[in-house]
Amino acid sequence: MAEKLTIENICNLVIAEGLADNEQDFCERWLCRGEGYMRTLRFRGLQPSTDALAVCANKLGFYADAFLSSGRNYSVQTGKNLRQLQQLCEHELTQAAKSKWQGYSIQ
Repeated sequence: MAEKLTIENICNLVIAEGLADNEQDFCERWLCRGEGYMRTLRFRGLQPSTDALAVCANKLGFYADAFLSSGRNYSVQTGKNLRQLQQLCEHELTQAAKSKWQGYSIQ
């Protein structure tokens, strides 16, 4: 369940930074999913896919690099915020991947 909370928090913070208009926009542009992806996760009690987490982490990293290299104070702070979100997303991705393969590991 931690992944869902993390992806929702990331969504809210990306919107707060002005990098997505709303949840639907975040789903389409930051997760490469349909506009109702987050709503479906909540309704069905599902975790985000590792693919969605990987896409999100990669895009967060790309924009963190771009903002950090700008040299402008506001942009640098935005870059730092995005880097923290990337790290959260990567942590959740690692946990999700680990839970998949650990079910098949040799005892």
